[in-house]
Amino acid sequence: GRPLYPKRLSDTLGFDLSQGDVSEQKLYDETTDYLRFVYNKAKLLNREAARLAMSVFQRRLVSSTYALLRSFERRLEKLDGYIDDVQSGRLTTEQLATLQSKLHDKDLLDTTAADDEGDEETGEAHEEAEDNLLKGVVAASLLDLLAEREQVLNLLALARKVYEDGHESKFDKLREILTSPKFLGEKLIVFTEHRDTLEFLVKRLGGLGYTGQVAQIHGGMHYTLREEEVARFRKPLDKGGARFLICTDAAGEGINLQFCWLMINYDIPWNPARLEQRMGRIHRYGQKHDPVLIMNLVAPKTREGKVLKTLLD
Repeated sequence: GRPLYPKRLSDTLGFDLSQGDVSEQKLYDETTDYLRFVYNKAKLLNREAARLAMSVFQRRLVSSTYALLRSFERRLEKLDGYIDDVQSGRLTTEQLATLQSKLHDKDLLDTTAADDEGDEETGEAHEEAEDNLLKGVVAASLLDLLAEREQVLNLLALARKVYEDGHESKFDKLREILTSPKFLGEKLIVFTEHRDTLEFLVKRLGGLGYTGQVAQIHGGMHYTLREEEVARFRKPLDKGGARFLICTDAAGEGINLQFCWLMINYDIPWNPARLEQRMGRIHRYGQKHDPVLIMNLVAPKTREGKVLKTLLD
């Protein structure tokens, strides 16, 4: 008659994007306009590829400014390559159209579970697919390529300013949790979908004085290194153990972390199976703490935020 599992409390914590001429809201609005303009035009040529490429940007947009900034850098690199190829005659307008029709990569974050993630040679499985989607040509001419390049340059400049400003609303919400008297001295797992955001979090936590207290797991790590990081996180704080484990979905399956009872979803997967796999790291047989607490960070005034809040509620 005794339950095998503790209770699971799930809490959605909202935060607002910063406002102003150089702000998260401005970056959100301008990126959304870019996606709508560029990818709606591309729909005429390859609807599916345009939709998937849009979802890559949208996901990174709500993950972190740094992740979005890195996406723009990669997109610019791809566009420069195509522009160079067209101008030097290596690529014709007809070939541009063919390139677009061939783009049929799957959105792995939507269609696969966490146990399909993570290979130390290729990195996260979805990163390669995302990279292929960002290679996508959504232009029918050199003029289109140059126009998109101009837009991406402007967005990249804005993203850099917002990032260098150092104010990130979502991170502020995370810091509130980390420094809350309720959770003083407790171990915490933070999940993100993107390795760029993981790097950002590790760096920012280091800047707050938590250097040496942060373990990490991502798909590009050798499994022995992952095991070492888990062991460091498992070790008690007074014996030099890590207080935080920052991880991607490569840690979403097969890793038992029931010595910890607090989890923060810095990004919310659009695939509920991934979310369930994450929560299963701590909400499992052998968990001594009752209840376990899951906190989801969502910006409810964004379009993605409205959808996610409804799903989580």
